Amino acid sequence: MAITILNQPQPINPTYNDTYISFSSDLVGNNQAKIKIQGFEFSIIPNLQGVYHFNLKEIVKGLFESSFQDGDFLPSIGYKISDLTLFKTFDFEVSVYNDEGDEENIQVEYSFNKSVKQFGEDVFQNDVQLLNHTLNGYDYNLTYFEGYPFDITVQNLNDNSGDLTFKNKNSNQVSEAISIDNGTTRIYLDKGVDNWSITGFLNIPDLLNKLELYVDDSFKVNLNLKKVTSKCGVYLKWFNKDGSYSYRLFDEFFKDETSANSLDEVGVNSFQNINSNSTGNLKILGKEGARELQLKTRVNQTEVYQIKDIITSPQVQMYSSNKPFTGGKWLNVTVSTRGINISNKKASNEVAITVVLPQLNTQTL
Repeated sequence: MAITILNQPQPINPTYNDTYISFSSDLVGNNQAKIKIQGFEFSIIPNLQGVYHFNLKEIVKGLFESSFQDGDFLPSIGYKISDLTLFKTFDFEVSVYNDEGDEENIQVEYSFNKSVKQFGEDVFQNDVQLLNHTLNGYDYNLTYFEGYPFDITVQNLNDNSGDLTFKNKNSNQVSEAISIDNGTTRIYLDKGVDNWSITGFLNIPDLLNKLELYVDDSFKVNLNLKKVTSKCGVYLKWFNKDGSYSYRLFDEFFKDETSANSLDEVGVNSFQNINSNSTGNLKILGKEGARELQLKTRVNQTEVYQIKDIITSPQVQMYSSNKPFTGGKWLNVTVSTRGINISNKKASNEVAITVVLPQLNTQTL
């Protein structure tokens, strides 16, 4: 007797897409199956052909979201942080039963990262990747603004830890090794107060840097990193559709709008005649205030892929400092812009968004 897996997920799967497992069993009279994972149990029945189907999406989403962090931290020493909230491997126990009490079992294992894919987008399976936009799993393009926190997330599927090194092909300089484990590791090129160029870890000039990433001296991926010299601006970070964080410095000059609404009104009685009553018969209890910023930036065709998913991101944060190398904190904000219009005929496009800050602290009477 055996359980036969007819259709199963890939080794790496996006958490927010359907992920079906289909199986059958030659156990006589089988009419029920159970899927168990981390203390949760789900019962299913077969179709008329005796095949069981189960979508892992919802349970995997729940397991990911229960452990998600907001990313508001920096490595105190060195340049890496292992972020176990972005990549997980789950063991599933599949059991099939019949009315006689007989059963058979099988264990399966699948890995997921916290990404989402659209129709036509590939899920790449190479052992080391960056969790950013790519057309082939090996070539990546990012823009880095000096003086503000910036990291890349490396996904490593190898069972053993390895030594990650960066080679800048512009200068042939090779960085020191950074040990990475199985899963996802966030590598900070800039911590907002110091960076690779300042410390001499790896010089990143103010131009397009062609970086190669190696693990244990074996080539893995290319990163074309455009570095922008330090300047003032509004710095945003958001969780991107590829399962990591994106960053963008918007222009220094922006529109700042503050609005207010009355909370409520109550009736009052001053016990005065009409000619003596100077306060009226109503007063407000207080006001609630809101503040929003209208930001803009200009992006080239490569940077379009980095920025356009900001409007669908479940988390956007704004850096509290508008000046480089001064340090700051991340503030949760909301992007109210509903669309970004990009022309593929132009070499560059201006992108404008509106960011709503948390509700203002106000007084009440």
